[in-house]
Amino acid sequence: MSAFRYRGNVYPYFNATYNGTRLNERAVEVPIAMGYLNQSLRALEVGAVLPHYLPLWPMCAHECIDLYEEFSGVLNADVLTYQPKGKYGLIISISTLDHLNNANELRTAVSRLKSWLIPSGLLFITLPANQPAEIGGGPWLDGLVLSGELGMSVTRMDKVNAIHHLWEERPLLTSPSLAYGTPTPNANTVYLLEYVNE
Repeated sequence: MSAFRYRGNVYPYFNATYNGTRLNERAVEVPIAMGYLNQSLRALEVGAVLPHYLPLWPMCAHECIDLYEEFSGVLNADVLTYQPKGKYGLIISISTLDHLNNANELRTAVSRLKSWLIPSGLLFITLPANQPAEIGGGPWLDGLVLSGELGMSVTRMDKVNAIHHLWEERPLLTSPSLAYGTPTPNANTVYLLEYVNE
């Protein structure tokens, strides 16, 4: 199977040599994010993930901030203090905000990102489930996502076949999310959060 479904749409799995994407959560995170990015809106990425996969980077249309990544075209800035020059039609953050220190910082970051959107602008965030605290996240992250407190719709994707690395949407709360790092490395459940600025 070479494709998966997300919110009723079909996406091809993403396969790149860098980071072995087909074997981990990037297989589903990246194609969804790129699908949104192709809508020709002024866009910001928080956390430099897509520049690793875009052959025309940094000539691409979207802006990118990252606290540490030293990558051509990426502005080193902290989401908790950055002041953008204008509003965005799209803001993307792929498995980055889980590296904030606690629930309060994540609440603050999400609130700030929402405030940077134009009317009808979209905020799209992905977060790994059950991530050990020593590499980012921890129980506070899952609790905050599942509580609905962030004011974003949440879709849960599980790796349902560890041999062929196949993913499916699963009910958010009716079964436990899959363990991080087993049966395959990295996230085996990922949360995809969306918010449209009304």
